[in-house]
Amino acid sequence: VDNETSYKTGLHISGGDYAKGLAITLFPSDVDACDVPVPENVQLVSPILSTYVKSLTPLPVRLREHVVVYVSGASAKCEWLYATLARMPEFQFKIFVPPDELMGCELQDAANLHFYRANYKHFVDALQGAICAITNSGMQTAAEALYLRVRNFALPTANHHAQKAVGESFPC
Repeated sequence: VDNETSYKTGLHISGGDYAKGLAITLFPSDVDACDVPVPENVQLVSPILSTYVKSLTPLPVRLREHVVVYVSGASAKCEWLYATLARMPEFQFKIFVPPDELMGCELQDAANLHFYRANYKHFVDALQGAICAITNSGMQTAAEALYLRVRNFALPTANHHAQKAVGESFPC
């Protein structure tokens, strides 16, 4: 894991008007070891993990039994994402659909695809028991997956400010 690159990306993001001087990195406690100065006008923060996530203990790998999928714009991805997942019957996919999107598509009857309306507690419980997660490239779910020691496959998202930092924060 390249913490220095993750931090530098977070620091670069902090220069944006919308960031208000906050540098977000998945590893704020490791920045001192990176030998990169933090400017006076920047406060280093990590993604905020809910009390509920912090109350959970990562499960041993042998107890994990499914893949969690949460991507915004999921209804537009039916043709390629769900079709690809349906062709992997050796895996069970728990697909969480955002509240403002359609529940699924014609592939909903594939035996290995299980659709759920997004609910935070239900999602985090599923994430805790996941072999891996397939998500957008945002920082929040990536941080939750990292905390629960779940491998995260982040799908590229156009113009997402945290995409590079997230991509560089997870080992291959």
